[in-house]
Amino acid sequence: MSDSEFFRVTNECEQCFRWISLETFEERSFTTKTDIWSFGVVMWEIFTYGLLPYVGHCKEDVVEKLKRGYRLLKPDYVDGDVYNLMEQCWIKRPNDRPTFTSLLSRLEALREKEEVPAEHYKELDGFFESEYITPGQIVFEVNHNFVRIEDVLYKGEFGDIFAGETSQAGKEKLPKKIAIKIPKGEDEMVTAKAASKEVEVMKTLSNTNVISLLAYSTNKEKPYLILEYSQHGNLKAYLQRNRAKFLIDNNAASQEQLLSFAVDIAKGMKHIASHRIIHRYLAAKHVLVCNELTCKISNLSYTSDVSDGSRFTKLAERGELPYPWMAPESLTNWTFSVKSDVWSFGVVLWEIATLGCDPFENSTKEEVVSLLQRGIRLQRYTHIDENLYDLMLACWQKMPKERLSFSTILQRTKQLKDSKDELLKFELYN
Repeated sequence: MSDSEFFRVTNECEQCFRWISLETFEERSFTTKTDIWSFGVVMWEIFTYGLLPYVGHCKEDVVEKLKRGYRLLKPDYVDGDVYNLMEQCWIKRPNDRPTFTSLLSRLEALREKEEVPAEHYKELDGFFESEYITPGQIVFEVNHNFVRIEDVLYKGEFGDIFAGETSQAGKEKLPKKIAIKIPKGEDEMVTAKAASKEVEVMKTLSNTNVISLLAYSTNKEKPYLILEYSQHGNLKAYLQRNRAKFLIDNNAASQEQLLSFAVDIAKGMKHIASHRIIHRYLAAKHVLVCNELTCKISNLSYTSDVSDGSRFTKLAERGELPYPWMAPESLTNWTFSVKSDVWSFGVVLWEIATLGCDPFENSTKEEVVSLLQRGIRLQRYTHIDENLYDLMLACWQKMPKERLSFSTILQRTKQLKDSKDELLKFELYN
């Protein structure tokens, strides 16, 4: 594989950046010394029992931190000489890194030292030090008496979400304020199986723009998931609740914030797509607004259903599909893909630009299908600039292969956010 082909592949697979050396990012060069860098990361994985390097951080963030001299943190229980060997692999100047011959010699010497008992294992604080456990880094099973359930936050088809608090329980590092999702269904075994699937999906999706699973219980009688708490609720409600503020503020400030939401969602969906996972029900109400107004993708119940689609089928039988957000091929042929998620992103972008309006309001499924088949799309309101609306239209191409990728969507959304153009003229909003 040529270097250019390698970078094309790595751009499509976001996970690859975790093992790539700094000079490879900057110069697109590969040498034995870049393999030395990767070997240091592999050592870190071994001594952390398989933790994901740079968990919760995107490629751009990691590259910037590496340039400033940051490196993966030392696990608390790891011998200083072992970590020093890792650090030697991550020296900025390639020629200053050891050779594989030197590494082998030093590793053989270290092997003779006394081993650290497994019970000395401690949780890491992640790439950046934080008060609590890094979301997605160490997900552990807990007992029901570990949490206290409080108010209902959301009642869904396959589960209800409650606000709650954790008790002080040993060394586990969890924030006091949490969200608790309790799955529900007619059959306890099916519900427990679905909960287990959702746990496995969420374990793989650690990202700053995807809501994090912190802990869980897969008890067959009453399984639940402990999620990070969303301070500001879902995006749909946030937009509607703050509509007056967005209209009163100057256009530039409102536009900056709204497009920041869109960038966050694009980042989260790019990450989900890189794992070949389909969301199926991306909508503003399934995006949570967390601390510092960061948007995070939520409601991953449907992604865990992707293997058999049984729960989604039940919605269809009752006529409760989220058809205003569904692509034409999903509505007519029951076909879901990353490209149908791209269609849904276009609808979410429309929701953001309209400050929480309902897509295809008061239209039946049959009416929506008819409109889409005739080439009619959600209308451009007068306050929305054509450049912003063009991005929506690019997500709503009839043929899935003609729609944008989430990588391109993220790039274009960032460009719109950083531009000085007035894309939302709220004085024309009505």
